[in-house]
Amino acid sequence: MDTVYFYLRLFVIPICILSFFIITMLIMNSMSKFYYKRSAELLDKQLDMQARYYEKIDEMTTDIRKFRHDYKNHMHCLKSLLGSQKVDDALEYLDSISSNPTMNKTSFKSGNTIADAILNDKAAIAAQENFRLNFSGVISENVSAFDICTILSNALDNSLEACRRLKEGEEKYIDVNCVLKNDMQMICISNPSDTDDPDLKTSKENKNEHGFGLYNIRKTVDALDGTVNISQTSPVFVLDVMFRIKMPETA
Repeated sequence: MDTVYFYLRLFVIPICILSFFIITMLIMNSMSKFYYKRSAELLDKQLDMQARYYEKIDEMTTDIRKFRHDYKNHMHCLKSLLGSQKVDDALEYLDSISSNPTMNKTSFKSGNTIADAILNDKAAIAAQENFRLNFSGVISENVSAFDICTILSNALDNSLEACRRLKEGEEKYIDVNCVLKNDMQMICISNPSDTDDPDLKTSKENKNEHGFGLYNIRKTVDALDGTVNISQTSPVFVLDVMFRIKMPETA
């Protein structure tokens, strides 16, 4: 009996240890694949937004050149109308100039190029869906492209989704307020919301691919020794993010 017990210990224990090791490696491999997949998706999103941002800047520059080319003609027309005492016609003409799409295009200047690309991209989406994105403040240029893309893109995507859930006629907006103080970056994003769900589960059908937004924000901010706080979820959802900026080393 002792011999059987000895051989059981000799073979079973190593097999159990080996099985545990294999299972652990499989789990770590799966988590690693998931992490790199999400990282690759974020990098693709970042590059795509940068490309669209520069396309929009180029488009706006071209539109401004066209407007400047016609500026003298506009002034001559206004002068002629006012000289003929046609004040109402002159005012109507001014309205037509101010309503020109070139005059109403928004371009954000946060201090961080990647943040500008994200804000312009999400603002364009919001405008297409008849609500607005407002921005105020500063975002440090020393926040890495990967970090600001993870934080800002996911937060704004969640805000866009929340606005889409609102009923027709309800006010839809997204407010982004940023404060840079010494080496601390603060970002506050708020939008109207119809949910009290503290877990903020995604409303999209494909829940396997969505719903990681807040998780990714928390993970990124934790790595920056920061905090993520949701002060309220309804009727206005408020997300406060604060983290320390890693300043570049000086030679």
